[in-house]
Amino acid sequence: GLLKMDFLGLRTLTVIDEAIKLIARMRAIQIDIENIPLDDKKTYVMLSAASSFGIFQLESGGMRDLLRKMKPSQMEDLIAILALYRPGPMGSGMLDDFIKRKRGEAIIKYPHPKLEPVLKDTYGIIVYQEQVMQIANVVAGFTMAQADDLRRAMSKKIAQAMEKVRQQFIEGCKKTSNIHEVEANSLFDLIDYFSGYGFNRSHSAAYAVITYRTAYLKANYPVEFMCALLSCEKDNTEKVVEYVKEAEAMGLKVLPPNVNTSFSNFSVIGENVLNYGLLAIKNIGGLAIESIVKEREAHGAYESLFDFCSRVDLRLNNRKVVESLIRCGAMDCFGLFRSQLTAVLERALELGIKAQCEQETGQVSFFNMGDDLGGFNKDMAAIPQIKEWPQTQVLGYEKELLGFYLSGHPLDRYKAEIAEFSDFTTKTIKKAVESQEIKMVALLKAVKLTVTKKTGERMAIMRIEDLDGELEVVVFPSSYTGIASYLKEGTVVIVKGRVSLRDEAPKIIVSDVKGIDEVYKLIRSINVEVAEPDFERVKEKLARFPGKIPVYLQIDTKNYKSYQILVDTKLFVSPSEVLIDEIKGLVGEKNFSVKI
Repeated sequence: GLLKMDFLGLRTLTVIDEAIKLIARMRAIQIDIENIPLDDKKTYVMLSAASSFGIFQLESGGMRDLLRKMKPSQMEDLIAILALYRPGPMGSGMLDDFIKRKRGEAIIKYPHPKLEPVLKDTYGIIVYQEQVMQIANVVAGFTMAQADDLRRAMSKKIAQAMEKVRQQFIEGCKKTSNIHEVEANSLFDLIDYFSGYGFNRSHSAAYAVITYRTAYLKANYPVEFMCALLSCEKDNTEKVVEYVKEAEAMGLKVLPPNVNTSFSNFSVIGENVLNYGLLAIKNIGGLAIESIVKEREAHGAYESLFDFCSRVDLRLNNRKVVESLIRCGAMDCFGLFRSQLTAVLERALELGIKAQCEQETGQVSFFNMGDDLGGFNKDMAAIPQIKEWPQTQVLGYEKELLGFYLSGHPLDRYKAEIAEFSDFTTKTIKKAVESQEIKMVALLKAVKLTVTKKTGERMAIMRIEDLDGELEVVVFPSSYTGIASYLKEGTVVIVKGRVSLRDEAPKIIVSDVKGIDEVYKLIRSINVEVAEPDFERVKEKLARFPGKIPVYLQIDTKNYKSYQILVDTKLFVSPSEVLIDEIKGLVGEKNFSVKI
């Protein structure tokens, strides 16, 4: 008998609030979010293009596909999208019918002329529970209380109650709208059918308002919105990675963390420029960052690692914290390799503790005589002249602490192999057709070994990553045994298999995996289209890389005839990146191909 109320603690409300504050601070514009225009063109253009990462309720792949199909142009469309994107309406064909009617590809029909005002906004389709009640009110003369009883009876499908309200509805239709009993029965059945899929319009409308507000801010104030979004998601590494990529796709620049410019949260430091928030770095707590920022604002930028260790509270910024700052690149501003900073970290912390103890006791030592920085920059002479860590190590630390690669990508060095051997990327694979055989060069990001339920045979579910994004791949038992040795996280491989487009996101059903170092060994033949004048130069190139792989030449002659020849076995080659680059440089990329 008590009133139940749900208060949803939506993080999105915080994002909106933070974005408005940033806009006021950066642009001196006061946004009244309660009164923004609901017909903003930029907002609907952005939503129609499915650029909806960070937009409340519209982030999933399915929702983005729906936005592309529907191309919302008004608030009513957003309300309908949120109500229709559910298994019931989607499975019944209701959603497809709605889209066709909106696009003008299907005729908009109304069950009865009197119902056009009720169903006009939803193109003649009953979408909401409130429409069920309005229909009963308009054609059968029900009061809203009676109409709610009708809605409730339909939702619960209680036979006795249904028969009672059916008779009331038929009698009401006769009396109020002069509708014949047969037509009234059909209308009741129609309402009953759609009521099973009906959604509460007030709920959908309330959500749509929040959806629109986030979309409006993203479309019109992108840098402030993305800054607020990243700050609110700073504890969720996966979301931070996703939104950093989205920010970059929007043309925004996200600068790496920096102990001299970054704050706890992400910050706007210029037009279309964001600064990474220190709290988004793993192993670093809020109190440590607060002490770093407070000291910097009080006494200026840090000039070196020694200066940093002499000034910050080392009880909060212990070795693990400082080491994490070095490894993720937040101390690159000191102009040294991360390997060098790590090599002197122990000494810097030791001198920092000593300086702070002397300062607390009022002692003056040799180190701080006549030097406002405590003499720690003098210790720069002790910096070892060593090389930077290998790129794999640098990138590995960045991935561990930030969730993504900051100064490069492990696949950067394999761009030639990606261009040559990948049929699709994680971004373009949707253009493939179901069961199409493809190959892709990628990084094994995650490998989960499991067994089949029926037979207990070994299989694997993996995530691969290329320069565009990530993708799930599945290795069934039939393929697992032969490739198990290659399934190690962090390795670069070439994956062969067939595309599966049955789920929301594309997958690859793997047939074979090989290490990237073996990719050139997979080449079975090389095909080169060559003009007659270049023939001798191609021969010279091939002769420099003797091996066992056959080369086919498609030769164009002066009389416009073309013929293919297999070169002599003396010109068979041993494929390599150098060979491929040189041949491509001679004949052009379009005139070169390999078969594996």
